[in-house]
Amino acid sequence: MRGLRVTIFTSVVFFICSFDYTDQKREKTTINSAEHELTAYVFLAPDCPISLKYLHTLKEMDSIFRSKVEFIGLFPKTYSKNELEEFRREFNIDFDIVIDDNNTLIEEFNISVTPEVILVKAGKVFYQGAIDNWFYALGKNRAKPTEYYLRDAINLTLADKRVKVAKTEAIGCIISK
Repeated sequence: MRGLRVTIFTSVVFFICSFDYTDQKREKTTINSAEHELTAYVFLAPDCPISLKYLHTLKEMDSIFRSKVEFIGLFPKTYSKNELEEFRREFNIDFDIVIDDNNTLIEEFNISVTPEVILVKAGKVFYQGAIDNWFYALGKNRAKPTEYYLRDAINLTLADKRVKVAKTEAIGCIISK
């Protein structure tokens, strides 16, 4: 299990180093495994009530899209491996969770709150932001979401269609760096 986490984190760091921020064409290295077309990096915090409220949704999405999308949870560097393992056990999380040891991805993608998600295919970010619009302001949420940003981005990307909403503002707990 530990070896898998190290491999995943190493792959994430490798992804950042190979990410192309310009519109120029250049060769990119993908971190998606051959068995997954997409990777959804979900930034979480075990003490964030909004992260906790989204766990059911994330577990359900992982179950639905498991054959094509790899979900990876990322904790900021302020959390320990023990907290990570306790979180995984307590909430029965099936997808991988790793610690962003140096907040590399958090800094690289300007992640400031949890939960926030980045959807990646072949080294390219197709979506970044909120999981859906359930929360529309801090402490304010709808009875249920009316827009499903991540689900829609996954479905459109898998269908090789343009993601209509490629970036949203995530509402959540501020990440202390």
